[in-house]
Amino acid sequence: MLYLNSDKTRWLMLVFALIFLSSFGIFAQNAFAETVADTILVGTNPAGIGVNNVTTKLYVANFGDTTVSVIDSTTNNVIKTITVGSNPTNVGVNTQTNKIYVTNYHSNSVSVIDGTTDTVVSTIPVGTGPVGVGINPGANKIYVGNYGSGTVSVIDSTTNSVIDTIMVGPNGTSGIAVNTVTNKIYAVNANSDGNLDGTVSVIDGSNDNVLSTVAIGSNSQLAVVNPSTNKIYVTNQMSNTISEIDGSTDTVASTISVPHGSGGIGINVATNKIYYSTDAGTVQAIDGNTNAIITTISVGGTPDYIGVNTITNRIYVSDINSNKVIVINGTTENVTGIILVGTNQSSTSGPSSTMTLNPISPVPWGTTMTISGKLVDSSGTGIGGKTVTFSGTGAANLVAVATNPDGTFTTSGTAPNTVTKGWKVNANFTGDSSYGPSSTTSSYNTLKHNVSLTLIISPSSVAPNGTYRLSGTLKDTTTGITLSSKTISFSATSPITIPSTTTGSTGKYGTSGLTAPGTAGSYSIQAKFNGGSFYKTYSITRALSVT
Repeated sequence: MLYLNSDKTRWLMLVFALIFLSSFGIFAQNAFAETVADTILVGTNPAGIGVNNVTTKLYVANFGDTTVSVIDSTTNNVIKTITVGSNPTNVGVNTQTNKIYVTNYHSNSVSVIDGTTDTVVSTIPVGTGPVGVGINPGANKIYVGNYGSGTVSVIDSTTNSVIDTIMVGPNGTSGIAVNTVTNKIYAVNANSDGNLDGTVSVIDGSNDNVLSTVAIGSNSQLAVVNPSTNKIYVTNQMSNTISEIDGSTDTVASTISVPHGSGGIGINVATNKIYYSTDAGTVQAIDGNTNAIITTISVGGTPDYIGVNTITNRIYVSDINSNKVIVINGTTENVTGIILVGTNQSSTSGPSSTMTLNPISPVPWGTTMTISGKLVDSSGTGIGGKTVTFSGTGAANLVAVATNPDGTFTTSGTAPNTVTKGWKVNANFTGDSSYGPSSTTSSYNTLKHNVSLTLIISPSSVAPNGTYRLSGTLKDTTTGITLSSKTISFSATSPITIPSTTTGSTGKYGTSGLTAPGTAGSYSIQAKFNGGSFYKTYSITRALSVT
């Protein structure tokens, strides 16, 4: 959270500290992955992050020290620090012109950076309290959401001048998202009617007129667009929801409930996944096909803006209170190092650390699994008292743990409730002033449950053509629970045929009134449970004596 002098500014920052959660140029619509790969220490109160996939540069707006840090994303090294306006908030990148646009909240301006020289080439006056910025490269226009005046400034990127001002608010205009396919601009109004009920103003990019206004959740902040599906996703911080807008009708198609309030947002248009940051120190992923939360990534701190490099498959999440950027590696899912930028650039990270995980034994689905490992320094000495967090497809129920004095750690949780190979567990240490970050990944399999099945033939000896019955119990021996509504099939020595039956609520089954063969002899009868996706197959054979 940012703390400034005036009471009004404090209130504004309380409302939009989480508005500082994503910028709306090219990077806001890019793909990103699902686990922590690196932690970058940056300037004071880092906010918006712009990514140029062509030049592989990152631009981080440091709200607290009026600079933009330029990072070479191939090395995670700071290559330049650029002075811009007062309280830089958000960053948009035009990859076609290699121009970077930075909103300066308290200067009421936009700084234009030439990405070739990484110098400010123009400063453009806009409305009051600019926050969001969206790029429309086809039209050579830049759209800026002015939080204080409830307007959208339209900038001609060829002349770097404001050519139109669109009334949307009346105030609290923050996020801007551009659908370059439909040429529509979506301006998010966090405080549209004075009580934080949010709206989205839909703007026609051909004439910059407001087409419609869509009512959404409370304290709405940021938006992203998936041009492939023509869906727009808007975060509603106080409603703990994300509104899905159908771009063909510009109406709310779905409201997605999310935990902990939603803040920064990004989208992977290739996989149709939506990612957002929460005030619980996590980044979560939503499947755009089902609108279900499918992944939770623990990053700690106060995750805010989200930027993505689709070429290197790196995701960058600013932590506004810890002065760092968290890097998520979608390929290796590992933490790799620390970069210092802005006013923190004179600092140095501590010695390197190495994380290891012991092999994870296969476990039956839905049962307790144990994860153990060790954190050591470069000499192999254990590092105690450090927090290890867990993420990955197989780590949803694992809680963070502190390392023991010798660097070892152990935690446990419940394995997923399906049978699958290759569940991933990522152990992450984000680093601190004493040691650099490290992480490692291991995998494990979940197994089918063992079962037992009994078979009782009563009576076990009958006269020719006499009657008998079968009964038994099916039990999950992994958990000790009897299994209901399961099919038991039978096979037997000819001429005996026995129809299948189903277990009852207590796992018991029974079939009566069966007729024995007319010829004396010993006949084998087998009861069988075929198992299926979750249980192993089990069969048992008993003999019926006909005398």
